Amino acid sequence: MAPVAEVAASCRCAGEALRPGRRAHGRSGASGGVSGRQWRQWWLPVACVVANAAALAAASPQTSPDHEERLVLSRRVKEMYDHAFGSYMKYAFPADELRPLSCDGRRVRERGDLDAILGNYSLTLIDALDSLVIFGRYDDFRMAVEYILEHVSFDVDLEVSTFEVNIRILGGLLSGHMHASGILNGYEGGLLAMAMDLGQRLLWAFETPTGLPRSRINLHAKQEKASPAVTVAEAGSFLLEFGVLSQLTGDWQFYRVARRAMLVFWNKRSALGLLGTTLNVESGDFMDTQSTTGPGQDSFYEYLLKGYILFDDIELLDIFWEAFGVVER
Repeated sequence: MAPVAEVAASCRCAGEALRPGRRAHGRSGASGGVSGRQWRQWWLPVACVVANAAALAAASPQTSPDHEERLVLSRRVKEMYDHAFGSYMKYAFPADELRPLSCDGRRVRERGDLDAILGNYSLTLIDALDSLVIFGRYDDFRMAVEYILEHVSFDVDLEVSTFEVNIRILGGLLSGHMHASGILNGYEGGLLAMAMDLGQRLLWAFETPTGLPRSRINLHAKQEKASPAVTVAEAGSFLLEFGVLSQLTGDWQFYRVARRAMLVFWNKRSALGLLGTTLNVESGDFMDTQSTTGPGQDSFYEYLLKGYILFDDIELLDIFWEAFGVVER
């Protein structure tokens, strides 16, 4: 294993290779860096070296918790998950959410925008598909997949948050499909078919003069009366789910509309390179010019970097570094 000092030096070099002006291609046009595909080929080994170095350091009796304590903490995390998921199944299923104080399911909207995700489609069960696999609850995973395929439909006459439905339900279906494809005998891709159906309904949100998505959409019929306001976080957080849906189905319209929406508001940034928070989907103009890395914009930055890693889209990395650089200044 490399000494810690050498590992640190490797990490510094790796970081510099990804900084603007050090890439092999992209808008900077500089040489001497690495492409997205090349970067993915060596970042895992570097990460492993760093992890091994951290493990060595953790093995020191002066800095690490006892092995038994780690096992206790690991079991505690599992117990917390068992309590949370078990309580949902006992008291709330098949409702969308558990109401923790009354110990029953949330079946009606009573909290305004907080409930814009609800649609009586067993939201928590879909949202939990990947964590069921992570915690090794394979029987529960099989049950969840079977129930979702048999009982859940998105053809509901209800206005929902496009952002929340995308990240929680579409994302849950896609990750569930990828897990099911590897561990469930006889699985025939039903979750992906449901994801495609939901994705096509979400596409209605992008049918605006600017290509920016509406923040609310009726899942049964196109909603033309929704508010024109959408935040940067909402409009910029479709790249991952829509991109994976495109990869799995070969239908690239999903990735195209998500990417186009991101470029619409990115090209509206100020002379300082800053973005406002809320846009008008009809005009593309900012309705407020407050800039932040918190709620309203946060996941935009996250999706840029993750989108580059997933799809080898170098322009996303260029935009990330430019946006990040402005924040640093």
